[in-house]
Amino acid sequence: ALTNSVDRLLQILELQLQIDLKKSSWNDYLLKNVIITGRSGSGKKTVVGECCERLWNKHLIYYKFVDCLTFKGRKLDNIVTSISQIIDELVFRQPSILILDHFDDLFSNQTTITDANIILATQKLSI
Repeated sequence: ALTNSVDRLLQILELQLQIDLKKSSWNDYLLKNVIITGRSGSGKKTVVGECCERLWNKHLIYYKFVDCLTFKGRKLDNIVTSISQIIDELVFRQPSILILDHFDDLFSNQTTITDANIILATQKLSI
């Protein structure tokens, strides 16, 4: 089941990113943000990690996992500074992919996480 999930996601990513060394380049990509959701322990991180490893091995696409739990309790300015430094690294090493694990844990329990809020947050993180 894991292999099928990885293969399907990889196929979608390669199609969306239009990675075909003979026909296009990374700069022709269509996809900027992907949000993968699921229950805790459902294998999201495993599937994404395997896909990124394959993209690295096949296309030399750099990737970085960031565990957002490390930002919990920190001031927003410090979080923005840290993420900006990570984005600078990714821009330098492009083509690259940023994976934000536990992104929803950055918000307090009182904050209602909606699809609209997540989309706004990812748009702010887009480069």
